[in-house]
Amino acid sequence: PARLRSLLARSWRDGARAVRRHPLARHLALVVGAAGVFASLAYFALGVSVGAQGGSTADRAALLAGVRGAGQLVTLAVQLVIAPRLLARLGTGYSLLLAPLVALAAGLGLVIAPVLAVAIATQVSARVLDAGIETPAEKLAQTLLPGVVRGRVAGFLDGTAKRAGAVLGGLVAALLA
Repeated sequence: PARLRSLLARSWRDGARAVRRHPLARHLALVVGAAGVFASLAYFALGVSVGAQGGSTADRAALLAGVRGAGQLVTLAVQLVIAPRLLARLGTGYSLLLAPLVALAAGLGLVIAPVLAVAIATQVSARVLDAGIETPAEKLAQTLLPGVVRGRVAGFLDGTAKRAGAVLGGLVAALLA
């Protein structure tokens, strides 16, 4: 266990150093962290909206499962059909901006109309844009990094940056509650 802890600590430090040294990696970490914050807040908003609907636990679970399943199907369709065309037309940089802009619009929609349908749309858009557009664009952008650090940066982005954003989003949600 002690050796494993030191290996994990070294891995995290190496990833953080690689991200800190490369401007592209730093910017990607910010985008990934922001996506984590928004995903956490969208999940919170959906949970609050579903909880406010009432009904049995089974009904709530069925609704949440339906939202997740529909989101997965839409994500697959976006990955197969829309993402390649969008990346070819807009390029990687502008494609990375799409998710934060839609997140901002969805957040404003929740402020204006905090109803279940808007919460579902916000949650689905967060998942679809993260997995369907942003992640492929991130992977393309990572190919511009030196090969020596690419794996460390990818590990840091997929793990630490995304989870740190989710924790921050959870703290914001706790403050809002």
